[in-house]
Amino acid sequence: MLKNLFDRRGLDWIFLSSSITSTAIVPFIILFYTGNILSVENSISLGVLYFWGTTLFSHPVKKLALNGNLKKVMLISSYLRLLAFFLLIFSESYFSLLIITLLSCLSKSTFNISSKLYLKSQPGDISNSLSRRFTIYNIGAAISPLLIFIIIYFDLGVIPFAAIMSLLLITSTLSVNKLHFYKRTSENAIDKTNPTMNKMKLTFIISSSILFSFLYFGFDNILAAEMSTKNMKEIYTILMVINASLIILLQIPIYKYVTNKIGDELAIISAFIVVMIMSMPIIFYFNFITAFLFVLSITYAEIFYATSIDTIILKGTSEKEAANYMVFSSYSISIGVSFIGWFYNDLSIMFTLVAILITFVTYSGLITYRNKNVKRSIS
Repeated sequence: MLKNLFDRRGLDWIFLSSSITSTAIVPFIILFYTGNILSVENSISLGVLYFWGTTLFSHPVKKLALNGNLKKVMLISSYLRLLAFFLLIFSESYFSLLIITLLSCLSKSTFNISSKLYLKSQPGDISNSLSRRFTIYNIGAAISPLLIFIIIYFDLGVIPFAAIMSLLLITSTLSVNKLHFYKRTSENAIDKTNPTMNKMKLTFIISSSILFSFLYFGFDNILAAEMSTKNMKEIYTILMVINASLIILLQIPIYKYVTNKIGDELAIISAFIVVMIMSMPIIFYFNFITAFLFVLSITYAEIFYATSIDTIILKGTSEKEAANYMVFSSYSISIGVSFIGWFYNDLSIMFTLVAILITFVTYSGLITYRNKNVKRSIS
């Protein structure tokens, strides 16, 4: 019992420190260096690179996580991020920031896949476990903008920022070393549903991931860059804190209530509809109120997207199937980020893409939800 308690608390700390360090680095680079050694276009390109790098690295990481020692893979993630923060101290060019971004990509991809496979191997309800860790992840996401705000507001520079991040990673590494790793098997939870359901499930994962990436990249990168050029950096950090704080307070109760009523697939569909409605004002008029409404809508989508998609991916699948779904999801997010990076100024193209994606998400989500319920009624 004590071992399980330590594993839970140790894993909570690992997710918290990983959240702070992973969510802080790109926003810090954008806010600290934009207007100095980075243009707005450079900032957006680093954001796109961050998503694509995470995706492209997911292939070798997937094989390493499936065939290797999960503890070592999780430790590699911490070491890579430590190296990135060390190099940040000496960064004086776009190229050096590009290298740091790539290291961060590899670290994030390594942690994402290995940590989710670790959660899958644990006893208990995977949905509750994912919801708890996503909440903890967003506690870290609320802390990181506060740290960035303090660093930038008091003009402390890069060294204190890198030192704080490194200290968090060192303690996280110690926690990984003390975790209990259960025996893994890739044959005990194979998805035996029919091929049509698997195709619909994959379609739903891909279309949902592309659509969510449109929305989240708009908040995490484009909104940050635009507000930096308008001397609204402090306001953006406040919006980041509001976003993460609302998720911390509402994630578990709202996710549990809604998914118990309508399931993960319908929860995601309804969340996207809410976002489409609430994000319309910012397209036509940019001010604090429209930005705030946009952030509220993104917050609502985040409450469901990550936990629901991971639940759909991990429940009833083998480790290999789950890893493959994760790679497809990662590719889809990167494709979506690339589209919005290229076309975010062309509203006609963006509206067309969103309409197509909403159609695919709704159709595939309804089919997946129906087939899942049919399978339950048969069993």
